[in-house]
Amino acid sequence: MKFTWLSIVFVSLLWTGHPPLDWELKKNKEGIQVFIKKIPGSPLHAFKGTMELASNLDDIQALFEDIEGYTEWSPNAKFVKPLEKAGNKRIFYLQTNAPWPVTDRDGIYQFEFTKTAQQLTIRSTCLPDYLPVKKDHIRVPKSEGSWQFTVQEQGKLQVIYQNHSDPGGSIPGWLANSAVVNLPFESLKNLRQMVQN
Repeated sequence: MKFTWLSIVFVSLLWTGHPPLDWELKKNKEGIQVFIKKIPGSPLHAFKGTMELASNLDDIQALFEDIEGYTEWSPNAKFVKPLEKAGNKRIFYLQTNAPWPVTDRDGIYQFEFTKTAQQLTIRSTCLPDYLPVKKDHIRVPKSEGSWQFTVQEQGKLQVIYQNHSDPGGSIPGWLANSAVVNLPFESLKNLRQMVQN
């Protein structure tokens, strides 16, 4: 399990079968591809992780709605607390471990679920002012993105996990951008182990 202090930060684009020219393939291993791209004005890259998954939309939605179970598969998630549930939205507090000497992060996130017969999209937004800042953690000030699961003709799901965030505080650039590759790979790998049929 690798870094997740960047966790749950996604920017949604439609997958066409080929990455846009501005996406650079950084990892292609175990059926998982990870792409990164530079974001103007940000020191951190955005990422996109993709894979195919033998599962179904109902099981995926149940996994993501089980907020308290998030620590079982999200890399470096050490504590999670559900805060609010309303319709298709879930708000929760998350603490994540960071490698020494970097200070651990925390954040408040909102999941918004949109589901059709062929696709499930889970959009995530950071809500940094929802709760007071804790002294022993650095609050993640900005994160956006999505998980997208699309039913394919052969019955499998095409998964796209996209992410861009500002983790707050001071983090060495090489370490942060290493996590941008490790996080989606480990997250997708763990997800597959949780729900693979």
